[in-house]
Amino acid sequence: MRKLPLPSLPALILGIGVGALGIFIVYPIIFTLFGSFWSSRPGFPGHFTWNNYLSAFGQGGVAGLVVNTILFSLGSSVMGIAVGLLLSIVTVRTNTPFRRSLFYLPFFPLAFPVFIANLAWVYLFSQRVGLVNIALGDLGLSTSTFNIYSWPGMIWAGGMALVPISYITIAAALRNMDSSLEDASRMSGAGIGSTLRNVTVPLAIPAILSAFILDFTIAAGVFETPTMIGIPARISVFLSSIYYNVDSIVPPNYAIASADSSLILVIALILVFAYNRSLRSSRRYEVVSGKGYSSGVLPLGRWRFVSLAGILAYLVVGLFLPFVTMVMLSLVPVWLPYDLFGHMGLGNFQYVFSNTSGMVPTIVNSAISSVFAATIITFVSLSLVFVARRTKVRGRGLLEALGMLPIAIPALVIGFGLLWAFLTIGREIYGTLAVMVIALSLAFIPQGMRSLSGGVIQVQMELQEASSVFGAGTMATMRRIFLPILRPSLVVTWLYVFIAAFTSVAPVVLLSTAHTGLFAVFLWSLWSSGEIPQFAAGGMVLFAIVWSLILALVFVQRRLERTRVYRPEVRS
Repeated sequence: MRKLPLPSLPALILGIGVGALGIFIVYPIIFTLFGSFWSSRPGFPGHFTWNNYLSAFGQGGVAGLVVNTILFSLGSSVMGIAVGLLLSIVTVRTNTPFRRSLFYLPFFPLAFPVFIANLAWVYLFSQRVGLVNIALGDLGLSTSTFNIYSWPGMIWAGGMALVPISYITIAAALRNMDSSLEDASRMSGAGIGSTLRNVTVPLAIPAILSAFILDFTIAAGVFETPTMIGIPARISVFLSSIYYNVDSIVPPNYAIASADSSLILVIALILVFAYNRSLRSSRRYEVVSGKGYSSGVLPLGRWRFVSLAGILAYLVVGLFLPFVTMVMLSLVPVWLPYDLFGHMGLGNFQYVFSNTSGMVPTIVNSAISSVFAATIITFVSLSLVFVARRTKVRGRGLLEALGMLPIAIPALVIGFGLLWAFLTIGREIYGTLAVMVIALSLAFIPQGMRSLSGGVIQVQMELQEASSVFGAGTMATMRRIFLPILRPSLVVTWLYVFIAAFTSVAPVVLLSTAHTGLFAVFLWSLWSSGEIPQFAAGGMVLFAIVWSLILALVFVQRRLERTRVYRPEVRS
């Protein structure tokens, strides 16, 4: 009897990967859709019905949710792109003083989790009690000049959160732009403004478009800002509606939440498809070739000090003011903006570190969950990217597509889908840290794959081919060539995913229980119960932890870059 050949290791990884990803990624999607047609709560007897959608559309709220979601996402994206583009041009394409050092400063607001930054905006721009309005009142203006609980306030908070993402995307494109085109424009008599408007910005259109669609997708999937600022302003979007119907009312309205989740899921998939199409159509804007190119900057003359002032103003508004506001809020028992310094103390910090608050166990839970999630994501991402990019196994494209699919699913919807799934057929593990690890792993596996993809692609094929010539198998090639070369990328990816998982609320807020609460969810519960100064104190603890992790990330990255870990040689 003829024996069937054993599958190769890449084929085995492909089969296992497609099966595992198909189960764990399609799992919450299927149950989200299942729940939208189920007549009862998760895990309870019922039957299939159209009533959930009929109720959602019958109440007349779906049209409003669609319009509000589009308006919020559009406004936030436009603001994020506008500020990110200006910062990118100033730090990359001009001779602004200290531009090389200033290039990294717009990344700093990433250290502020969105829900903590939102609270800072509230206490800066609330009518009558916001610090900015009070300062304007001292100047003779109205203390109601700004109102954070409004459409402009909600878009401001959403847009400021998107500025670093826009900056990262656009600045990378501007750094690789050939300055000879700008030089030619200047030599023809065009001024700085005309050159930027007619040459620099048009050449950056693909990056701007990609950043815009990515920002729009992220904004449509954010629930913290619409919940913290939008609900008090009576502005509802899909994600805030889902959270409100599941977590803020008794009994929960799973019917409306399920229908809303399915609708936003379809919208998000369309947006991701548009984002991928925008990346494919960028070839006609390519200006860097193998012939070499120059990367000079535009001289601003005396205007270079104005551009420097603009960057510093962004840092003051985007980082300094929110940080100072959170520090002051964490030190007062109650917010009395006209007498803040008379009641400052460490009582809030004493409370959050006490046994009464229960904060310390949530930090431990978050550390454990984030370690497992970061390790799983790093290992799985490396395996998937290696098979998809470095093998010729048929069907490898499906593996990468499945791995990137969660980027199209809002994290809150992932958590809601898992809630349905585990309450329906997985009650034995519901309420454990394993559920948290699964949710965090699903939410951040696209980031892990994107982080490692560039490093895998940069390893020349000659090294892999030489390893095969000398008889090394796939595992030996991975162990002796890829792992040593990719060690910096692996460490950075692990730390980045750990930080993202440690500070994330959306994937786990609907899954958290009293025994498996995570630190970010603990802080969210303080806000939702009205313990705002205690929330601020806990937020400063989270800020200190995140900054420590970021410094560790920078230190490890620089140390690994300075050390030539591995230099492969092939001898004949």
